[in-house]
Amino acid sequence: MIFFNKIKLEKIKLDLKKFRGFMIDYKIIHISDLHISRFGYRERKLISLVNGERPDVIIITGDLVNSYQNDFSACIQTLKSIRAQHGIYAVFGNAEHTFKPIHLVNDFESALRDINVTLLNNSNAELRLNGKSLHLVGVDDPFFLFDKFDEAIQGVPQGAPTVLLAHSPDILFPRSDALVINLLDSELKRDHSKGWGWEDSTIFGPDNGDVYFKNDGTHTIRVQSRQDGVSLDTILLNPYEDIDQMLEAKDFEQINGLLTSGTIPGKYPDLAVLSAQNIDEQDMFGKWKRERDNSSLFNYRLDDLPPKKWHMQPLIDPKDYFEAEFIAKKDVRYHVWIRLKAHKGSPFNDSVYLQFSDCVDKHGKERYRINKPAYSKERMNDVDLILTGHTHGGQIRLPIYGPLATMTAVGRKYVSGLYELGKSMLYVSRGYGTSVIPFRLFCPSEITVFTFL
Repeated sequence: MIFFNKIKLEKIKLDLKKFRGFMIDYKIIHISDLHISRFGYRERKLISLVNGERPDVIIITGDLVNSYQNDFSACIQTLKSIRAQHGIYAVFGNAEHTFKPIHLVNDFESALRDINVTLLNNSNAELRLNGKSLHLVGVDDPFFLFDKFDEAIQGVPQGAPTVLLAHSPDILFPRSDALVINLLDSELKRDHSKGWGWEDSTIFGPDNGDVYFKNDGTHTIRVQSRQDGVSLDTILLNPYEDIDQMLEAKDFEQINGLLTSGTIPGKYPDLAVLSAQNIDEQDMFGKWKRERDNSSLFNYRLDDLPPKKWHMQPLIDPKDYFEAEFIAKKDVRYHVWIRLKAHKGSPFNDSVYLQFSDCVDKHGKERYRINKPAYSKERMNDVDLILTGHTHGGQIRLPIYGPLATMTAVGRKYVSGLYELGKSMLYVSRGYGTSVIPFRLFCPSEITVFTFL
């Protein structure tokens, strides 16, 4: 059966050792993936169902609005009408990071604060209940790599009753730190480039594409698969503002002519230019191959083909990648640009992860390091309950087969429902709204109501 308006109240009673006794009288409502685009029947129904449960705490785990929608007024109208005695707490999902221009993200944060929704993007809050403390730890969106668990849990006492809020169960995946380069002409998917295009990391993701190095000399860059099907022919590590300005203005003919003219070494001696023709075959692994291509800048391109699947998170030990060496100076800002082309012009074949052997940010903190995790997960074992969404439970499910897709690095391992993870419990919500297509199949929307022994 197809569910257009079916909404299920999932009532879960948990026995968590550190919650026993002091949480017995409390009710937590968890909602995720609202994807609110207008104020209508489903929004009014959400308000009615949530308020009818009279929750003590409401937790929202991301995707409050639709992706690529820059109007959040209906979302604010909805959330200001729901009530919880001890407050509403939320974290961002990937949808909130598609607001453009960027100031709309800040405007949305301010609007949420104005209606007393507390954002816990890589931060935590302490609730005093029955004379004891419950700690809510929230991470920003793991899908676009905004999550910083070690930063979020700072200040929470070891062994304290703790709930972790994360948009996606990807928070459990041991991802590496990486810079994402995603080929879009603009923030709108309909403006996706059908041919070769230059891009940096400023469309999506928490980083601005600037990298620094601790030492002078030779460094290694690793390009790791993200969306299979991408091709690239040139990588620039650029310390010159005029070249950045050229590329930001999309003056591609000028930069392409400059790179192929042979004048670079004299005019821009510190520009690192890595071309496909100079990547050694012994440094290409997995699906990456070099092909001759007269449309490329230097007559060769590197292909991550055939397209198979998304690599939802950068891997610590990837199988599909290539590496190259370049010369860089310490303490100099380099901005990273790549000339990319998506297989068949598809926006699902247009991005890669970048890592380096000796990279730091402007404050000297290690970033994007090859073979290293993004952050320590040592304290993840200290969390009692992990609340996530993002999967929509698959949204489209088939009998026997199950969900067609979950859009996570953990795949079908944590699709929806309750899972035991050692001393912790994980709950993955099917979500309230829909994404891409406006219906569900064998997968009703849910609002989750937690009570405790």
